[in-house]
Amino acid sequence: KIIYLLLEVAGTAILLYFFLKYDTIFFKSLNYGIPEPVITSPASFFYSLVILIWCGLEIVFYSIRFFSNTFFLRLVKNLVYLASLWLLMNTRVEGEFIDIGIITISDLKTGFIIILTVVIFLETLSNIYKIIKNQQIIKT
Repeated sequence: KIIYLLLEVAGTAILLYFFLKYDTIFFKSLNYGIPEPVITSPASFFYSLVILIWCGLEIVFYSIRFFSNTFFLRLVKNLVYLASLWLLMNTRVEGEFIDIGIITISDLKTGFIIILTVVIFLETLSNIYKIIKNQQIIKT
């Protein structure tokens, strides 16, 4: 289990390096050391920061699981992620998405957020069910 935490920290460190160097973690290509961002500056900075915050939260929640791995902790984590996804969907950030061909980045963003929301919502319902089930076992 500790190896997953170390991998998360290493991955976040790599993303943080790119963010600090280029103000974004989203690139269309890395041509000869001159990266071409997918999104213009303000939006790219915002979305990159959101991803880094999610990575940081995942590291914190995963670390806490070493001390207390409960369904309640997972429920809190999922509710934090759902709240952040809601904010992400309802926050308008100025910036243009660069066309990458068949589909626009804006469509990808919307689809990605919808898929994440559905998956996290289902996991949240599962955790609520397990909490209720465990409470009934304890009471009887």
